Amino acid sequence: MKLVEACELVFVAEGVLNLVSGFLLTFFPAFVMTQQGLPASDELANGNLAQFGTLVLLLGYMGVRARATPKVIEALLFGDLLWCAIFYQFVITHHGPLPTWTFGSHFSLWITAFLAVSRTTYLIASYSSTSSSSSSKTSHSTKKKPIAKKN
Repeated sequence: MKLVEACELVFVAEGVLNLVSGFLLTFFPAFVMTQQGLPASDELANGNLAQFGTLVLLLGYMGVRARATPKVIEALLFGDLLWCAIFYQFVITHHGPLPTWTFGSHFSLWITAFLAVSRTTYLIASYSSTSSSSSSKTSHSTKKKPIAKKN
């Protein structure tokens, strides 16, 4: 199995995970809040989390149904980097270098890091295979074809 294909399987698994997460976020936001170590009694936060859940469901659907492309993976990698910046801003800055960790917060951090590495690997592998295939096409197209003599 090629590296790009292995990464694509990871992205399909991410799609399944996003479908489950999106379902929980949309229909059980208070449960998700407690899993992240947050108070579940904030109705506004629950409503915002439920709306966010619909976007996660959409990402899950796309992850399961659509083939990964470098442009989509670039956008998702950008999202991973933004997630890390927001995580740092709101967790580390507001709660100190040793915040209260829950299973959910650990999982979110490590799955985001794993997906960022997978996306970077996919992009490097897909761009290198694209450039090598285009250079082989170029070398074939630059060969001079023999000119047929006219009678």
